[in-house]
Amino acid sequence: METSTPLASLPVPLAGLALAPEGRRIVAWGQEHIFVLDGGGSVVKKRLVAGPGNVVGVAVDVAGRVYYAAHNRHGLACLGPDLQAVWQKRIRRLVSVATTPFGEYVIVGTQDARLYVLDRYGRRVAHASTMRPPKWLVVAAAEEAVFAGADSTVVSRYDIKLDEVWEERVSSPIGPIACPGNAMYLLVSAYAYGLERYRTDGRYEGNYQIRNGVRLVDVDFDGSTIVAVTLDRHLVVLNALGVVQREIALGDAEPAALCLAPTGELAYYSVENQIFARQIRG
Repeated sequence: METSTPLASLPVPLAGLALAPEGRRIVAWGQEHIFVLDGGGSVVKKRLVAGPGNVVGVAVDVAGRVYYAAHNRHGLACLGPDLQAVWQKRIRRLVSVATTPFGEYVIVGTQDARLYVLDRYGRRVAHASTMRPPKWLVVAAAEEAVFAGADSTVVSRYDIKLDEVWEERVSSPIGPIACPGNAMYLLVSAYAYGLERYRTDGRYEGNYQIRNGVRLVDVDFDGSTIVAVTLDRHLVVLNALGVVQREIALGDAEPAALCLAPTGELAYYSVENQIFARQIRG
């Protein structure tokens, strides 16, 4: 097993990570806390969301100037570069959040199986009902497509107005989904066996068999590098054809979040209250 020194240690267990690549910022959240770190792992901003409940997701634009924070009790908040609230909307039982690259729109999913799109001013643009709670959301930048995954077996594509374009059922309970910025394909993590790959028009392209199944996945901007965390706690690096390039044992603790830099050189993941960075090329 390779060893790695944590990039950062934070005061609470972490539930998620996101990147603002142009702003060179790492966003982390756990319990009622939101942290923004620089590339060296130093906390440069933080916010405490007081009251019961937890932050369930944070979506950030590419420049790190607009943050959308989803809380399962307080709803959706738009935060500025200093993490101060610009506006807040009471949307009940949020489970997921995503944004377009420049923060023009924010998409949220609820435990009540609903999707909402709001603009940067908090105005509702569209809403729709879904078959299952949309636990995972991804926006394909090149097409303004919204992909939603439920933790049962359903993955769907919508346009930005939430008109459904297609829906597919996967033959395994699924986890997070990922799509490169150029919208070449969609990856769905399947707990039973690995990764499912779809074209963004919904055509099934096959699966990548990865031992012990996959619980986390991400992909770089041009789709050439894929990273996945398996159920037996290995970080697996694949090329766009699904060929394994590298495999790293991560130890006994279960990673909670994974994200890949747009250039595909660095993978970030969280274990308990720590963030790790791995050089996966070279």
